[in-house]
Amino acid sequence: MRTGTALVATAAVLWGSIGITVRSIDAAGIGVLEASAERVGIAFFGLLTVALLSGRIPLRVAGQDLGLFAVYGFTSVALFFVLYFEAIRRTSVATAAILLHTAPIWASLLSRFVLGEALSSSRIVALAVAFCGCGLVVRAYDPDALRPSLLGLGSGFTYALYSIFAKLALRRYEAGTVLLYALFLVALGLAVGVPPARFALRSLEASRATVIATLEPVVAAVLGYALLGERLDPPQLLGGLLVLASIRLVQAEDPQSARAARANE
Repeated sequence: MRTGTALVATAAVLWGSIGITVRSIDAAGIGVLEASAERVGIAFFGLLTVALLSGRIPLRVAGQDLGLFAVYGFTSVALFFVLYFEAIRRTSVATAAILLHTAPIWASLLSRFVLGEALSSSRIVALAVAFCGCGLVVRAYDPDALRPSLLGLGSGFTYALYSIFAKLALRRYEAGTVLLYALFLVALGLAVGVPPARFALRSLEASRATVIATLEPVVAAVLGYALLGERLDPPQLLGGLLVLASIRLVQAEDPQSARAARANE
């Protein structure tokens, strides 16, 4: 469990530093599509190297499943990063990170309507809390601030699709296989259009991992404050706390619901 906890915490810190990286990329004049292509390309070749050297990632898939991998990759990898990149550019690192972490809430709704999973009372409460929190974070009371913040909500929604598509694909394939083909198809598409985690979860419960991963918006906010001089208004801070509290509620399923969820997997 200690290894899994350390891996998830490290991932959260690295994710939290994305905002600073995006600001540096933007200042260097690199566009979002170019940055996305480089990000996906590096990830694909890195994972492919691991697959070839370790021999632990199966490479054979059925041709009819390539469409699922393509949609998975373009929505949850490419479109997600584009929306998150733009949200950071147009709002602040902290705001974008907090809105990204509405993903567990979106995932709860999508799981109900796409996968037919039950929506517990605790998750309904979490949705209400998250809705109030997001309203404060995006400053819904200020129309000028609301529109760019919708990009952050979009990044949370597309990130939530990651778990939905993954759950569908993982019924037939290993996690590494799914991610490898998704990255490959996205990299191929971006190469044409742009000019010249599971390993930690093997030793850690998913719910605990998600809670630990909420360290990310904290890291993003601290780095945005320390390195970029960004600020969050008191209502936005309150909204961020409500969003994080809603995520805790989503994870705090009662034992009976947790057992039912495991039985359905």
